[in-house]
Amino acid sequence: MTTNMLRFEAETGGAVDPVSGVRIYKPRALPGAKPGEVEYQYSMRRGDDTNGLGCNGLFKVVQIAGEETNLSTIDLTPSWVLDGIFRIKRWIGFDGHDFDFISQLANGLVLAFQTPRESSGSARYVVLGTQESLHLKNIEVPAGLERLANEYLILAELSLPASPTAG
Repeated sequence: MTTNMLRFEAETGGAVDPVSGVRIYKPRALPGAKPGEVEYQYSMRRGDDTNGLGCNGLFKVVQIAGEETNLSTIDLTPSWVLDGIFRIKRWIGFDGHDFDFISQLANGLVLAFQTPRESSGSARYVVLGTQESLHLKNIEVPAGLERLANEYLILAELSLPASPTAG
């Protein structure tokens, strides 16, 4: 089965694309080499078939609109991460454009966090890439994507309000 569109929806413990049957589970988050660095280990399932993706990111507490927010970034810029993404693209049988696949998968990566959380504070999850890293893999980046001051592109994001049981 091939597909050219992934539409992930949040579900308990992760995200699922109901058409392809791909499930992305909430990742294991391990401390990185430096304070604030995180290693994410995503596992995926499609029927009895499994796959996975490892990537790095940062975690820090920031003020957004006057509210303390747990900010987590997921960095898709390293070549080895993009190679893993293309492996998953082949595994799924996605026959659409590379950038479409990356952005749709990125959406699934953040939706995997939209599940009951242990933290009561608000949270923001942001998947990042750069035009340069995508260009090195011959991926055309559409105009109009939000760019941060450090040239990162926001590929997907999810903001979760503080838990109503806080306090």
